[in-house]
Amino acid sequence: MLRRDRRLKKNSQFKAVYANGRGYSNQLMVLRFMYLSHEQRTQIGFSVSKKIGGAVVRNYVKRRMAAAVYTYIDQIKDGFYLVLIARSSITDASFSQIKGAVTQLLNRARLI
Repeated sequence: MLRRDRRLKKNSQFKAVYANGRGYSNQLMVLRFMYLSHEQRTQIGFSVSKKIGGAVVRNYVKRRMAAAVYTYIDQIKDGFYLVLIARSSITDASFSQIKGAVTQLLNRARLI
């Protein structure tokens, strides 16, 4: 699991990324990101809509997304806010597919 100082928690932070950030997407998720300052640690948030499923399913998806990102946490450049937004097809995906999707998005955004 991601440490507290690495998580986006405030609604204002999510809104800032949605309003001012850039994005990339694939079949499983969307990556939105915004540069802040190279002196700050990168913070990561996860968004899973109620359209995906009930609370149990949404939390399961968030945990899997967080685990996939955690494998790259030391490689991600500092100074960014990142938000990963799940798409409905993620519920049928295996962990290796989710990890591959995260890798693809971080590479496309040049964050690793």
